[in-house]
Amino acid sequence: MAQFPALMLWTDAWIADTKHLTRLERGTYHDLLVLMWRTPGCSVPNDDGWLGKRLEMTQLEVETELRPIIEEFCATDGNRIWQKRLLKEWKWVDKKTREQSDRAKRRWEKEKKNTDAYAAARTVAYAPTPTPTPLEESPSDSSPTTQPKRERKASAYPADFETWYDVYPLHVGKGAAHKAWLRATKGGKATNDELIAGATRYRDDPNRDPSYTKHPATWLNAGCHSDCALPLRGGSHNGNGRSVLDACDRIGEAFGASDYVPGSSGPQPRELDHKVRPPGLKLIPKG
Repeated sequence: MAQFPALMLWTDAWIADTKHLTRLERGTYHDLLVLMWRTPGCSVPNDDGWLGKRLEMTQLEVETELRPIIEEFCATDGNRIWQKRLLKEWKWVDKKTREQSDRAKRRWEKEKKNTDAYAAARTVAYAPTPTPTPLEESPSDSSPTTQPKRERKASAYPADFETWYDVYPLHVGKGAAHKAWLRATKGGKATNDELIAGATRYRDDPNRDPSYTKHPATWLNAGCHSDCALPLRGGSHNGNGRSVLDACDRIGEAFGASDYVPGSSGPQPRELDHKVRPPGLKLIPKG
């Protein structure tokens, strides 16, 4: 729908120009001016049928009421009809409207340009770091997807570490153990062979209690690979189920005793079952 600027009516000029007209003639003239203002170019066709249809007038009313007003107040070139002062006002208003529209358009384009530049700068400043897409390997008999889950996870660690980890008696905290293993081997604290030897001694030590076995990372960080065998634990049994009497055998051998004497001075055969040996036994050196 076309938009038209508001009709500017100067009341003093209107009264002076139309004072001699009747109310009917003045209303007809007013409707004609409005029709001209709302028509592109502020002029209307010089056609009675066209004018009568727009102003809701009969042919007789056009001839007797409208034509005399057109002849008195308007100009025509035979094809179009216009009112000189109204056309001048219309051109002035049209010019100002176009200037205002152009200024608004330029301001909008400037704001849009600044907004686009800000958005582009923000996109560059806060662009997310792309995450590389992992490559998919075709499945095969030796593919990691066909191997057990533990083997797929183990393949992420070095073979030397896996060898040491398999020897160590407790398998917990593998990730932390790997970091500690790297600090020990890469830092020059110990070679992998030394760590394996220490883990073997710790695993096979009869005095080690499985309930108190150190975590792999703790064992490595503490440098336990160079520790000696664990001391004897108190209580009736140590970690491997050997009785305290078995420990006594080893101590007796160290002192040269070969026979136990249960409360007497006579020798007792070594084949005596430790489980039935009475309490209060004594160790007597041989001879």
